[in-house]
Amino acid sequence: MKEIHNNDLKQQLMSESAFKDCFLTDVSADTRLFHFLARDYIVQEGQQPSWLFYLTRGRARLYATLANGRVSLIDFFAAPCFIGEIELIDKDHEPRAVQAIEECWCLALPMKHYRPLLLNDTLFLRKLCVTLSHKNYRNIVSLTQNQSFPLVNRLQHLYYSRRKVIFITKSIRKRQSI
Repeated sequence: MKEIHNNDLKQQLMSESAFKDCFLTDVSADTRLFHFLARDYIVQEGQQPSWLFYLTRGRARLYATLANGRVSLIDFFAAPCFIGEIELIDKDHEPRAVQAIEECWCLALPMKHYRPLLLNDTLFLRKLCVTLSHKNYRNIVSLTQNQSFPLVNRLQHLYYSRRKVIFITKSIRKRQSI
């Protein structure tokens, strides 16, 4: 994780991602810009985040380490989305690990300073409710599919869907070379 001091890039990412539209008040003065390389941790498991992150570019994964030592993948995040919003709302929530899958750019607000302001910001809370309901729905669909189909069928579906993508990609390349 590296903080980037480039105001032009910060402003560009704020406008591209509609970051300012998430808040009633202007938070741009205190907003920081962070860059994460693939495999960097955005949030460490078990450590309360100091920042409320807003992923503007890239993808990340959320996972938890179980009592038996196994790692359980919980969800994937794609830009734009908040990271650390659960910890913002519930200070006692046990943070899960969020790791960059690819290069990620995040805007960030200091959690300690902005918690009272954001918890009283009706626009932010409304957007957060919609975001959390979408995440919940996505997780329910995924869980339902995992329970409804045996692993063999899920792997078969994944295999054939990837083969189809590879076939289409090869077809496009052939056409381009003609």
